Amino acid sequence: MRKSQKIEDVRREIENQVKAIIDYYKVDTTFEEIRETVFVENDQKDFNNLVQIFADKIANLEKLNAVLQVVNAVWNYFPHKSLNGLCPMEKISESQQDKRSKNY
Repeated sequence: MRKSQKIEDVRREIENQVKAIIDYYKVDTTFEEIRETVFVENDQKDFNNLVQIFADKIANLEKLNAVLQVVNAVWNYFPHKSLNGLCPMEKISESQQDKRSKNY
């Protein structure tokens, strides 16, 4: 499986998880709004704002931790404008490929 296909598969899974969380906790946002926030992020404050959306609805720390892992996955697997439309995982993969090609 190509790496880009693997990332697309992970994105679909994450999207389904986020939509389920939004429905379950009746969070006042959409997946599309979250994805857009990630894309146009400017600094750590934007990530913190995403966390706050869910923290305001979930009092149980164990459940909140599980949800925040999904939010972190959105941040890492969905495109950022500041990364030229790539996600952090794609940038890491690019960097590792560059290192491997320089070693030959």
